[in-house]
Amino acid sequence: MAYILEDRIAETSTSTGTGSFTLAGAITGYKAFSSVCANNDTLPYVIQAVDGSGVPSGEWETGLGTWTTGGILLRTTVFRSSNSNTLVTFSAGSKQVFLTLLSTDVKTGAFNSSPPQVDLTGASSDYTLALGQTGFRDFTNVTNLPLFVVSGDNQMFKVELVPDLQINIAGANTLLYPNNNQALGAVITRDVIFGSQTTPVAAVVSSDAFVLDGGGVSWGATLTISTRTKHKRCTSLGRSTSNSTHFIVLETGTWNDPSTIWNSLGTIVFANPTSGRVYITKILDSNAGGNIPQSLLTSGSAVLDFSTGNIATTTVTGTGWVLPTSKIIVNIDSNSTSTHSEDEHMMLSKTIGLSVPRSQIVTGSSFKIIGTVEDKSLLGGTINVNWIAT
Repeated sequence: MAYILEDRIAETSTSTGTGSFTLAGAITGYKAFSSVCANNDTLPYVIQAVDGSGVPSGEWETGLGTWTTGGILLRTTVFRSSNSNTLVTFSAGSKQVFLTLLSTDVKTGAFNSSPPQVDLTGASSDYTLALGQTGFRDFTNVTNLPLFVVSGDNQMFKVELVPDLQINIAGANTLLYPNNNQALGAVITRDVIFGSQTTPVAAVVSSDAFVLDGGGVSWGATLTISTRTKHKRCTSLGRSTSNSTHFIVLETGTWNDPSTIWNSLGTIVFANPTSGRVYITKILDSNAGGNIPQSLLTSGSAVLDFSTGNIATTTVTGTGWVLPTSKIIVNIDSNSTSTHSEDEHMMLSKTIGLSVPRSQIVTGSSFKIIGTVEDKSLLGGTINVNWIAT
């Protein structure tokens, strides 16, 4: 799940009423929602009813929608509409449905890569936050609090843990288990407690999770988390109470494992049932638009058919490259039926789509290989090529 902003996305629909809309295909000159959306992605939308000539007929609505597999748009939240800013009961006839930037996005910072907050209270799987986006979860009387946020190499998050009341940890600790699992003794936590003492008290603790507060009663904490694979760490700053004495507690933990990928932000575990709200903000993602990870390099082969002309095109579909920094290299297969050199008879080129955030790279990413020859009769009809994404 991600928040999607993209250019020239529009489809038609004949759906009616106040329910979800079934999208019926891209408007001429536009792309379909499916070209940029994955299941349960959220997005700003505009719906307008039009007459047979495509002229708006008066019914319209803007809001936050959820796109689901099969081309279904759920009208999750209405911002403005021709029905006093509530859900419109759309009449029979044609509609145009756009994915477009709204004034709400600009006011909340989406235009500056800070999309609206997302409510993760009812989440059951990890959500991919956009850079600058904040998710929040309300929780009531829980000891285990999954954050339900996707993380990855070279990212950073800020987490605000805000309990309704003090967290009675009774000599235990509030913990963060990365990847929703124990780190098997690999987390080394160094804490410094500032209180009435003239000299701060420091300690070193080895555990299976990050320690978020000292023993006693906690009043919440602010976490800064780095999920860089080679140096994973969590720093927590909070306030605790013990024997009527208040302490400022600084905990900094390092996950001493330079190879395991921190791919799910994790689960917070309380010593006793706790209620409150947690805010999670993605504050850095050096992967967005960055270099392709080595684990995602991919290659393949394709056939160019010149049986009907001097120009042949084939579209290759795959996943794993980050646009536009990936480069596709194409070579003639040595086993091709052609006996003529590439320089003499063929020019290969490639076209790759516009740059999009890493979170929007989904199955179906594609590029085109275009071949041109001066005399197709010299090729025997087809030629084989190999390609690699680097």
